[in-house]
Amino acid sequence: MKLPLVEKKKLTIEGAINFRDMGGYQTEDGRTVVESIFFRSGDLSKLTGAGLQQLKQLNIWKICDFRSNNEISENPDPIIEHAEHIHMPVIPENEKILDPKQQMEHYMKLVQQNQGEQMMVDLNRTMVEQKDVWRDLLHLLLDDNSGPIIIHCTAGKDRTGVGSALILKTLGVSEAVILEDYEKTNEAIEQLKSITKGSIPAELEDAMKEKLKETGTAMVAAKRIYIEAYFDEINRLYGSFDQYLEEGLGISKEMRQKLQDKYLVQQNN
Repeated sequence: MKLPLVEKKKLTIEGAINFRDMGGYQTEDGRTVVESIFFRSGDLSKLTGAGLQQLKQLNIWKICDFRSNNEISENPDPIIEHAEHIHMPVIPENEKILDPKQQMEHYMKLVQQNQGEQMMVDLNRTMVEQKDVWRDLLHLLLDDNSGPIIIHCTAGKDRTGVGSALILKTLGVSEAVILEDYEKTNEAIEQLKSITKGSIPAELEDAMKEKLKETGTAMVAAKRIYIEAYFDEINRLYGSFDQYLEEGLGISKEMRQKLQDKYLVQQNN
C-alpha cells in the first residue's frame, strides 16, 4: 500500500530542471525533516537571472554536483553568490561503465532487447558501492557550520535520486515514502525529455526508432523499481541499511543520531 506524502507547496526555480525541497517528510519515529535545507535538482546551467536570485534567497551553502567532468564542461553550473560548488562525481571517470566503447555496446544490446528498465536497475545497483561520494556527502551534513544544500546531476533523477534516498533513509524516513518522493520526478517528465534530445547515438536512430522510443521512455521515467534496486542491493551486500551506514560508509550510530537531532524536528499537534 502506498503511503501518502505530505502535500507541499511546489517550488519552482526559473531555469532549473526537476527542482524540489526534500524537507517536510515524517520519519518513522514521528519527527519531520526540516524544510529549506535539503534541495534536489537536475541541470542548473540554464538558470535565469530570476532563478539565480531565487537561489540566493534560499541562502544556499553548498552545491554538490554528482555529474562527470564531461557533463560539467558541456553545461557548467552558474556561480551562485556565497555558495561553494563541490564536484562529487558519483561514477568515477575511470569506471568501465563510462568507457565509450563498452557503453555503446551495452546500450545497443539493451535497446535491441528493449531493456531500458534493466539498464536503470543496474545503474542504481552500481551506485551502492560508490561509497566515497556518499560518505563525503554525509560528512558534509555533519559539519557544524552546514547550511542549505543542493544535490544535483543532469536529470535530478538517478544519481540525485540515490543521494536523496540516502539522506532521507539516514534521517529515518521510510522506504515507502522515499519511493513516493522519487516518483515525483515524473511530474517533470517533459523537462527531462527535453534534455535528452540529441543524446541518442545517430547510428541507432534509423535502425531502431520504435525500440529507442520504448527504451528511452523507460530510461527517462522515475520508476520505483529503480530505487528499490538500490535498497535491494544494499540488503544483498550488507544485510541492512544500518549495516551499510556503519560498515560501508563508516557512519556510526552516534553520527547518525547527530544527523537526526540536527535535521529533524518534532511537529506540534
